[in-house]
Amino acid sequence: AQAHELDVADIETMMQYAQALYFVQAGDLKGQPRILLEEIIEKVPDHTEALNLMAAGAYQQEDYVVAADYWQRALNAYPYEDENKEALREALATAQKQLQQANNVVQQEDSAVQLDVRVQIADAVSALVVPEDTVYLYAKAVDGPPMPLAVVQMQVKDLPQIASLDDSLAMMPAARLSQFAQVVIYARVAKAGQAEAQSGDLIGQSVVVNVAEANERIEIIIDSVVT
Repeated sequence: AQAHELDVADIETMMQYAQALYFVQAGDLKGQPRILLEEIIEKVPDHTEALNLMAAGAYQQEDYVVAADYWQRALNAYPYEDENKEALREALATAQKQLQQANNVVQQEDSAVQLDVRVQIADAVSALVVPEDTVYLYAKAVDGPPMPLAVVQMQVKDLPQIASLDDSLAMMPAARLSQFAQVVIYARVAKAGQAEAQSGDLIGQSVVVNVAEANERIEIIIDSVVT
């Protein structure tokens, strides 16, 4: 902490401080360590240590979607083949396996809820995206937890595209689409590839959707910039 205070802009000291806090907090990134890591990634988007630690913290909280996303980004950023890159592959595979197991539990339960969504980019903001930008399509409860209830990932080059949201895409078995009466559906272009919204991302959203009565396709146009 003292070293960081002496040079708050030094990335290496910031990283070591975040790691120390992560271990002190028993694998919980809440508070200062998350702030430090987000600052590092903002300044150095391909900082593999920061991406890896963000993934580990998400995995500790059983947020396997976010963990897999950060481990994939760390893997993409790693410059050469060695045991560290292999470890990243193993971590990513573990997160994906946990996510699949959670989804399999959901699929075993009877639910006919399915929301069909067509996503497209508005002409007014099309110049702000590139084909490889990540797009997250997700539903959030109007009166419920802040975490998404179902998530689909695609790329800008796939748009316009029709995708379906249902219980098999739940991030957590305890928070499923069929459990909530009303949702709002969002489509966000993640310019930095991050699962959490960042300034500069582009977003569009639906009106409030009554889940049990949603028989028609929902249209979402990505037309706004996140500030």
